[in-house]
Amino acid sequence: MSHTHVGLDNDFTNYIENNNFEMTIFTEFALPYYLLINSGFFTFEADENFIISESNKKRKVAFRIQSFYRDEQKIPLRESTFTIKPNKLSTESYTYGVFNSIIQVAIQSFNSEKELINTKLQEKGSDFTTDINQAFLEYILFRYNETTEGNHAISPSVYDCSHLSFYYIYSNFLLANAMITTNLNNINQINDSNFRSSLNREVNVTNAFYGEAKYACKTYDYKKAIIYSAITIETYINNIIDKIPNSEEFEMNSNGKFRSIFSKTKMLIRAGYLTSKIEIIDLTENMKNITDTRNDIMHGKLKSFELLKVKAIRSIESLDKILTNLFE
Repeated sequence: MSHTHVGLDNDFTNYIENNNFEMTIFTEFALPYYLLINSGFFTFEADENFIISESNKKRKVAFRIQSFYRDEQKIPLRESTFTIKPNKLSTESYTYGVFNSIIQVAIQSFNSEKELINTKLQEKGSDFTTDINQAFLEYILFRYNETTEGNHAISPSVYDCSHLSFYYIYSNFLLANAMITTNLNNINQINDSNFRSSLNREVNVTNAFYGEAKYACKTYDYKKAIIYSAITIETYINNIIDKIPNSEEFEMNSNGKFRSIFSKTKMLIRAGYLTSKIEIIDLTENMKNITDTRNDIMHGKLKSFELLKVKAIRSIESLDKILTNLFE
């Protein structure tokens, strides 16, 4: 593998040589969207926490966005389907002309972290390369969403990419390591008995938001995971209160102010409508993990997106702990 030459175009080659990269991480992924920004070559300098934070290195980064028109595709894309052609007037068979965008990235790396990166590739495999690609997508697409002013917005996720390519390259453009993966993560079947029975009963809003919160966290949509976690617990508690006759005291205090979701929960426990298998101090901490983070987003206290992953995971873990330890 170390004798394989990686052919990069002049823009990337010149950028790498002019900035004296000791090693280069080169990635590529295809998004099922047409990005509104013109195809172009862009550069920036990332801080020490961008990727491989153990190295504590600032890194120069170059990337290219390219958009393509694909004719005669069998799968349409969201907001990117340009033409539709029925095959022999069949209602079951169409082909589509679609636009999509591909992003290529060159990230500065260093000889001092070569062993670390190779070890991570051996131990974590595609999980390691996915983390790097996800970090880049978040960095770029949060800025994309910020500047498109509502004309377009994407929740940046490697789950949207049709493929993920990772190349680790020496300064002479010989290949040190590589990994190319597909995006086959969720192709399976589950028993449909729950789905069938749900068609004939009242919608369980708590379960719906609970499932979406967990899936959002899994697919790196951290804002949605945080917000939907809070909706889940509030829906669960308020649904219990709705069943209680003359439940106004659970909604408002004697001063006419609305009670917090945690205040409602404690009242339900004291009144015997709920039983908790965990101590109140633990329940308090887990509630705060969910509601405080949501409130920061909803009340305009969020100053950056950097720690959303940690907060979303903590929110989901707290939600799991609460819902598995509260009983009506």
